Amino acid sequence: MTRQRWAKISARVTFGVMVACLTAALGCRPMPPMGEEAEKTAGRRSGDRAAFREFHYTDKTPEEWLALLSHRKQQVRDQAIDALVQYGPGQVPALRKVVRETKSVDARVSAMRALGALGLAAKAAVPELAAACRAEEWDVRAAAAEALGATGQGDPRATEALITALKDEDAAVRAAAAKALRKCGANGPDVVARLTEALGDTDPNVQSAAADALGRMGAGAEVALPALEKALQSAGPVGKVSIEEAVRNIRASSKP
Repeated sequence: MTRQRWAKISARVTFGVMVACLTAALGCRPMPPMGEEAEKTAGRRSGDRAAFREFHYTDKTPEEWLALLSHRKQQVRDQAIDALVQYGPGQVPALRKVVRETKSVDARVSAMRALGALGLAAKAAVPELAAACRAEEWDVRAAAAEALGATGQGDPRATEALITALKDEDAAVRAAAAKALRKCGANGPDVVARLTEALGDTDPNVQSAAADALGRMGAGAEVALPALEKALQSAGPVGKVSIEEAVRNIRASSKP
C-alpha cells in the first residue's frame, strides 16, 4: 500500500471518529430513515406524536413547565402547554391555581389552553374558567370561553357563563362564546334565544358562530328559522354559508 493511499485512509478514519465524538458530545439524534426504510417506518411514525412528545419533554419537571407558561416567547409557552397536557389530568389542580391566582395574562391564557386541551378530564376547572369569563382582559375572557367549550359539557355553570359572554363588549369573546356553546352541546330555550339574538351581531364571525351553534341543535332550534332567514338577506360571505347550512340542518331535523 503506497504512503499516499494510506494517508487518505487515515484522514477518512480520523474524520469519522471526529464526527462520532461530536455527535455524542452534542447529544444529536440520528438522522431519520430515508428511501425505502422511510416508507417502512412511515406507518409506525404517523400518529405517534405522543411518544415523540414524551421523549422531547422529559427534560423538565411539571413544575418547571408551569413556570414557563408566562415566558415572553409564545413558542416556549406553547411547548409548556404541550408538555403539561402530556403529563395528563394530574396537572389540572396546578393549572386551576394558575388561572385563579397568577397575575400574568400570558400564564393564565396558556393554562386555560392546556385545560381546554385536556377536555372533559379538566371539568373540575369549570368554576375558574367561568370566573375568568369576567376578567378585565379580553384575551383572558376569550380563552376562558374557548376552554369552557371543551370542559363544560353538561355543566350549567359553563352554559350560564357562555350565555353571558355572548353579550361581551369584545367581538372576539362573543365569537368564542358562540363556538363554545356549540362545542359543549348546550341547548334549551335560553341558549336558543341568546344565539338567535347573536345572529344580528355586527361582527360577521359572531354571526357565523351563532348560526353554526343553532344548526347543531337541529329541530331544537326550529324557532330560530325566521331569524336565520332574515339574517341571510343581509349576511356577508362569512356568515352566509353558515346560515344556509343551519337552515338546512334545522329543516331536515324538523321533518316528521
